[in-house]
Amino acid sequence: MSWEQFQYEYLSFDGRINRWPYFWKPMLLGLAVSFFLMICEMLLPMAIVSVLFKVAPIFNVIVTSSFIVRRCHDLDKSGYWGLLVLIPIVNFFFLLYLLFAKGTDGWNQYGRDPLEYDF
Repeated sequence: MSWEQFQYEYLSFDGRINRWPYFWKPMLLGLAVSFFLMICEMLLPMAIVSVLFKVAPIFNVIVTSSFIVRRCHDLDKSGYWGLLVLIPIVNFFFLLYLLFAKGTDGWNQYGRDPLEYDF
């Protein structure tokens, strides 16, 4: 995967993402980061590892925010709706809504339907 493709898929706040990638892509990336940190812990000096362990959660927040905003876009809602994850108890139900709600069919103001295929 090139840096541009990684940037588009994990760090972009534009466009839409449907339910399935919203579920598995952050999980797969989290596993990859955990594996990377585990390898670094065995091979690198502790000073570098401690910096990596401080940077990883910041990276996680950015990636998770990207997925939440694009999932809101798929539901034809502003990305600001993603701020609901900061409210206790509401966040649980909001994340379930993002996980199970069907996105808008066809184009909406945030782009084309991610389930449409160009042949």
